[in-house]
Amino acid sequence: MGKRGFILTVIIGLFVLIGVVTYTAIGQTENSKNENSLLRQWDEYMDRAGYTSIEVHQDNEQFVFSFFINESRDELGVLEYSTENVNVETAKIKEDSKINHVFLDGKYRNYLGVRFHEGTNVLGKLGVETVQGNERKYDLYNSEDGSTRSSILLDTSLSKEEIRKLILYSKSGDVLATKEIKD
Repeated sequence: MGKRGFILTVIIGLFVLIGVVTYTAIGQTENSKNENSLLRQWDEYMDRAGYTSIEVHQDNEQFVFSFFINESRDELGVLEYSTENVNVETAKIKEDSKINHVFLDGKYRNYLGVRFHEGTNVLGKLGVETVQGNERKYDLYNSEDGSTRSSILLDTSLSKEEIRKLILYSKSGDVLATKEIKD
């Protein structure tokens, strides 16, 4: 292969490379537009419904799930939003309770939103105990920056019937509050 063949191979290689890069960039732009469109639709829905988001997650372009408050109705809620479907569950806020929760059996997953009425400076973990007696703990305190969450939204494989109680732990591991989950 002479000089001409080598130059021709390099030029063809550059054209292929430019084509691949362009194709990839266009595909990423389309995915970004779809994700932004879904979030924009979700945001418009939240505004129309009078919901203020506490926590929002989007794992893919199919759906968004969020934990929200509706202060005018004294409600907490969990919402699963897609372009085809909206699932929402709300529960009245009980000011005399240290733990308020709402459970949603969604189309894509199950969710548990929990809000705490305890001083955030003492909160450590949230325990979710199943009817079988197993417990899973979730960190509320971030030791790296010293911040503490006053609420949490869990994406769970458990059904509402499988959860026995919620347990709020201090940073030192003491039980601050428990709440039995009833149907």
